[in-house]
Amino acid sequence: MIIKGSYMNVVDNTGAGMVQCIQLLKKKQTSRLIIGDLGVVVVKGMDVDMEKLKVKKHDVVYGIIIRTKQPVVRNSGIVIKNNLNGLILLNKKCEPLGSRIVGIIFEDVAKSRYLKTLVLSKHLI
Repeated sequence: MIIKGSYMNVVDNTGAGMVQCIQLLKKKQTSRLIIGDLGVVVVKGMDVDMEKLKVKKHDVVYGIIIRTKQPVVRNSGIVIKNNLNGLILLNKKCEPLGSRIVGIIFEDVAKSRYLKTLVLSKHLI
């Protein structure tokens, strides 16, 4: 379950390693985010120390949740979960900042309005 204040891993190649959720952007202000939801995050840790990165430490950006530790139950009865909470960083126009996604994306992201993120990944579950 991802709530305000949760730490998550970044799974794209923007250079950010760890982010913290500071605001939930949903129509209904419930206390948790699920796959495909948008949130405002702040970058807390970096993977590499390079000058030509797309984000820097303490930057405030948008992020879309693509993996959760919490099990996801599909209509067919299949239960899927991951070993980490992962998200992709987005700009203000809701376009991905990175050009590649490491790992898998759950199919539930396809139901949201952020379809460009599906093009970046090779593995869709």
